[in-house]
Amino acid sequence: MVLAYQKRHHMYFDIVMKYRADVENPVAVSFEDPQEHTWYIPSGFDYFDGINDRIVYGDVLSMICYCSLIDHLEHYHFKSNVMLHPESLLGHHRRSHIGLNVIRFPYDCTLLSSRVCSWTWN
Repeated sequence: MVLAYQKRHHMYFDIVMKYRADVENPVAVSFEDPQEHTWYIPSGFDYFDGINDRIVYGDVLSMICYCSLIDHLEHYHFKSNVMLHPESLLGHHRRSHIGLNVIRFPYDCTLLSSRVCSWTWN
């Protein structure tokens, strides 16, 4: 979708960012020019043998790789026995792509308290 958009509008994105909607931090992310084959992910929050899924940025092709996790979800869970947990799946996805680098940066953030559901199953 991003590649088609760039082609249609004769332009190129330097950086593509994925930022969870429930992340709270009043400080803007400081970007550095992304290297190829690299995800830039904040330090910390690497749960269940995984990697932080709150914020990530990179060049276009690196982020296409990041977003392709959904295309591999069934294989990772049923064939590789990866737990259906966001950080676990992302960590496995990263390890499955040889040559993909991760650069960590300091960025302290929390999840919005309103993300906690107040409903219960009946």
